[in-house]
Amino acid sequence: TNIKTTEHFHYKPLNFPASYKHQCKAGTYSTAGSINCLPCDAGYRCQMESDTPTPLTDQCEKGGWCDGEKFYPCDPGTYNAFNTSTSSAACTLCPSGMKIV
Repeated sequence: TNIKTTEHFHYKPLNFPASYKHQCKAGTYSTAGSINCLPCDAGYRCQMESDTPTPLTDQCEKGGWCDGEKFYPCDPGTYNAFNTSTSSAACTLCPSGMKIV
């Protein structure tokens, strides 16, 4: 059989239908007919088998930021009140006299 090597060590016979979709690892996605797994956008956490780089059900939640795969909480003494943050720069110092619980 004709086998083609694809990114992230997934394999797909060359004669598969256009509706075939990779089972990509967490942090990557693949659309129908694609032979590659691509990185998900920062601000989201793509689960295995994602089909979009910005899955609405996997937005990075408040309290930290995401790199497309993992959630990183804000450092102690800082907080983030917004979803879909892409870096630690989104974490700001807690107001004086306040404590995040």
